[in-house]
Amino acid sequence: MENAWAPAAEQGGVGTAYFSVRNTTPEPLRLIDARTDLASIVALHKTEVDTKGVARMSALPTATIEPGVTLTLEPGGFHVMMIDLEKPLLEGQSFPLRLKFYDMDELTIEVPILGATARGPGG
Repeated sequence: MENAWAPAAEQGGVGTAYFSVRNTTPEPLRLIDARTDLASIVALHKTEVDTKGVARMSALPTATIEPGVTLTLEPGGFHVMMIDLEKPLLEGQSFPLRLKFYDMDELTIEVPILGATARGPGG
């Protein structure tokens, strides 16, 4: 796991979290769940743009990462959606995000919170 981050967001609103994960195992990895105590609903989502240029988000039951491949969660693509935030995501703070992969123990990563208009750790 690397490059974890989330943009600042208001309490009661929607937040997102992003990171990269590289599969260094010989078998596919399946990310099946994400959890945090900061939101009522947490789900894996993907943003897709249709032929008319309209963006739509859809929930994903799983994200498969093939051996040797890096899955990057980023704005406009795969992301963790956090709905009905119980606390604001404040710039400069961080929060734990628990990730569950099929046939593996839960993994907790610390997600730094950047500014609301940030597009990633580099800006």
